[in-house]
Amino acid sequence: MHVVVGTDGVTLESPHEFDRFDVVRRDGADVGAVLATHGWGRPAATGDVMISVARLRAAGPADGTWRSGLDGMVAYAASKGWLDAEGSHIQAHVVDED
Repeated sequence: MHVVVGTDGVTLESPHEFDRFDVVRRDGADVGAVLATHGWGRPAATGDVMISVARLRAAGPADGTWRSGLDGMVAYAASKGWLDAEGSHIQAHVVDED
């Protein structure tokens, strides 16, 4: 799953790819600022970003199978320590688009 951040906003790509999660920077966008402006998340102290789980749910397909897959991905992230203390945001690396 890829949260794509461009100068014009945020989109969710490959939503059924639950074994991969990252943020893709397009066009040199200021990822932290764009995420915050559009309600998707915030920068993390580590240099990564924290993405809103609620925002992911809202952006993905509205079917039970997808929501179950997302729940599994979030549970895995929790087991690795990649959720914030509230469990509301999941940590993601930022990669630049090729």
